[in-house]
Amino acid sequence: MNNGSTTLSTATNDIRGLANNDPVSTGASTLYNAIGSGTVYNSSTWSNTGTLNLAFNSAGITDVQNRIASPAYLAVGFLRNGSATYIFHGMNGGSNAPKLQVNYTLPRFLSVTVEGYPSANAGTDASACVTGYELNGSIGGSATGVVWTTSGDGTFNNANLLNAVYTAGVNDVANGNVTLTMTTTGSASCAAVSDNVVLNVFGSVPASPTVNTAPASVCPPVTGVALSVNAVAGAEGYSWVSNSGAAITFTGPTNTTSTTVDLAVTSSSTYSVHVYAVNACGSSAYTGIGIRRSVSTPSAITGAVIACDNANENYSVNPVGGAESYTWSGPAGSLVNGLPTPQTITNPYATITFPAGYGTGTVSVTANVACFVSPARTLTVKSTPSAPVNLFGLNKICPGNTYTYNVSEVAGAVSYNWTVPAGVAITDPSTPPYGSTVEISFPAGYNLTGSAGNICVTAVSQCATESAPRCRSVVSIVPVITSSITANPAATGLCNTTANFSVAANANADEFIWTFPAGVTYNTPSNLNAVGVNIPAGFTGGTVQVTAKNASCPVTGNVRTLSISGTPQTPGAITAFPGSICYNSPAMFSINAVNGATSYQWNVTGTGNIITGQSNTPPYPFIDVNWGNGNGVVQVRAVNSCGTSAYRMLAVNPSCREMDQTVVAVENASVFPNPSNGKFNLVFEGKSEESQLLQISDLSGRIIFTHQFSNLNNGINSFEVELPPAAKGVFVAELRSLSKSEKIKLMVD
Repeated sequence: MNNGSTTLSTATNDIRGLANNDPVSTGASTLYNAIGSGTVYNSSTWSNTGTLNLAFNSAGITDVQNRIASPAYLAVGFLRNGSATYIFHGMNGGSNAPKLQVNYTLPRFLSVTVEGYPSANAGTDASACVTGYELNGSIGGSATGVVWTTSGDGTFNNANLLNAVYTAGVNDVANGNVTLTMTTTGSASCAAVSDNVVLNVFGSVPASPTVNTAPASVCPPVTGVALSVNAVAGAEGYSWVSNSGAAITFTGPTNTTSTTVDLAVTSSSTYSVHVYAVNACGSSAYTGIGIRRSVSTPSAITGAVIACDNANENYSVNPVGGAESYTWSGPAGSLVNGLPTPQTITNPYATITFPAGYGTGTVSVTANVACFVSPARTLTVKSTPSAPVNLFGLNKICPGNTYTYNVSEVAGAVSYNWTVPAGVAITDPSTPPYGSTVEISFPAGYNLTGSAGNICVTAVSQCATESAPRCRSVVSIVPVITSSITANPAATGLCNTTANFSVAANANADEFIWTFPAGVTYNTPSNLNAVGVNIPAGFTGGTVQVTAKNASCPVTGNVRTLSISGTPQTPGAITAFPGSICYNSPAMFSINAVNGATSYQWNVTGTGNIITGQSNTPPYPFIDVNWGNGNGVVQVRAVNSCGTSAYRMLAVNPSCREMDQTVVAVENASVFPNPSNGKFNLVFEGKSEESQLLQISDLSGRIIFTHQFSNLNNGINSFEVELPPAAKGVFVAELRSLSKSEKIKLMVD
């Protein structure tokens, strides 16, 4: 029975039973008679809301149902300006008269709703794993929900879901199955209905099957080969799979304990089939069935791997099941049982005679049947043994100790020859022949220069042939200082100051041991590869030395030394500016600063006179000189409280006359601060109609800065100038206009 509703408008004042005399509905007498004629309910007897029950005659049930299923005939009465819903009872007939329950509300409309009979479908019987099974129930009619119940001891994740997940219990697994019941809910008047589903429950994946029937080998092509496995407890089925591709065709079922296959010709030596036992929990690990095309490859060949020229050696393999013969062969020119190689014989053993000068060759054997020759089993045979694969032993040693070295045994070797670096001795055994293990002693002075030595070993055969060597480089763990001592800022001029000294780091060194002249103290840790020290006032000089040590070896490494002094170093070359000095002209002479110098002593011999620079504070390494009309020599030496360096000299031979006097100085040009850090103010008198060009150059004449000043004021002009960051030292600033020029010496710290 379908649910449904409709809304009817009416113009009457009464509710009437569906009778022949109903003034509104006509032409449906069968329906009226089914309900009963003449039943009239006056609206005056109704309250605003309530329930009205109308009785039907059982004889007209079928027609009433048909009429009610069609919206055109859903009228059971009319209610002016009101509404009602109805529920039809007794759709299956019976001794009781069917009834129509009308629930009404005043005023406005009559709304009719029919409740259908509920239905339930719990799904199809299935197999389930103990880990959980998702159900697939469905409902119809007036049912709006369900409740699942179990005949066993499992649980539902939500018993009110159509697709609830059921997890089997211990008893379910033990019983092997469980019945689940789905019951409908939600019908207002109709009785609930139920449906069952049976689950076959499995507790785990089945065990792998064991082979019952399978041939060990075949001669392809072959058809109808029978294969079977023994039944496995807990398995619902089986799965047969080819692991050899198209070479295997299944001609029997692939989901039972037995099947048949056709085997095609293949280059593979084995046909491979996998079979699994299967249930709802999954598949077992596979059982592999291998079917040889014919016979197996022979086992490993037993016999000598070193064979001398013209020697007879015996070789053998284990018998191969089903083999009818064996084919033996040796190196070119060899004999098999006294006959030229190869030879086919019935025995799995043979005697090979090796020819002179064969060097390296191969002994091989195959197993044979009428339709098949197995892959060959081979053995490499040499007249000279192979080089040892590995040489074991320390590659970093402490001199004055003895260490063990050994190699893996080489097939066919009867002894070993060992060689060691000069001064190193093999002490056990002390004389040849040596085995694969020896004791080697290293003298106390071994490898103190940092160079490595080699320990080498060769294998010697019964034929007195010797393999290529296997060597291992061995060095001392005594740390070797490979670099000279570096002094920062310098090794000279160290007077009442601090300095840093360093050598290259060494991975073997756990400690560096430094020694300094008396009076020098550390201002950093003293056991590293780099140290800082304090140099006292009045320090005259001495020698710095350093060595390194490894904590696991008492031997001290090499010693590095460096001479240091408190006296400044002799200054470097003197530079003249300009490069070509003129007679009766100003000139500048400079040197690079000398580490540790607190002042410089300049001397000019000949016709030059020092104007400035002799007593600069702080000391700047330059002087200004008015050069006369002759040749001369400029001398300079560095001075500090610990001493005075030797003189550096420059011979001066002027090559031109004094500068053109038509170039006059710019009036009142100055810079401040001077010295500066590269940023200073330039002040000069100017005229608005002129521009000024500033060029700054170093003492070699290289221009490092240029700028043109325009739109000047009449009178004093001031500009800030900033030199490039790399500009350090003494420079010459030249300020030019069309009519004037002035040079100013700049000092940048």
